[in-house]
Amino acid sequence: MNTFLPYNDFKKCARILDNKRLNKQILEGTQIINIILKKVGIICDEEKKNWWNHPVFNLWMDKKSKKFYLCQLIKYLDAFYDEHICRGGKHEYYENKRKDFITLSIVHEELFASSKKVLKWSSNLHKCMKANLIRKDEIYYSKYFKNIKPQKGYDWENPV
Repeated sequence: MNTFLPYNDFKKCARILDNKRLNKQILEGTQIINIILKKVGIICDEEKKNWWNHPVFNLWMDKKSKKFYLCQLIKYLDAFYDEHICRGGKHEYYENKRKDFITLSIVHEELFASSKKVLKWSSNLHKCMKANLIRKDEIYYSKYFKNIKPQKGYDWENPV
């Protein structure tokens, strides 16, 4: 499970992903939101509790308050969904879930970190994400990320 952040700009992240990973980001991002909603008690479901400790959640959590940046994660998914549609894809699963996610983020606003904050991650995280994308498909990603070597493992830090 992952959300790829080779850049702070979500649209730029979406534009450079290959079709396989672009589609997968929409599915995995939706799963992450569902797990966050379970974790904060909005959805009651015992399924997938084993994912609660996955480090991907650090990418979308305020370190001090331990609240999730749900609105920003929805914006991230929107960028990937829009790119997917631009490439001729259709993704009814996210399209149907999106309205529910937005409604829940508004109704339960107190459970989540500020929707106004612009998230930024360190250059180390971006470099790590680029290196892992190169590892996954060196031919495709080397045209975007010059002078970056493939790397295994991720940097799962909170936004700065």
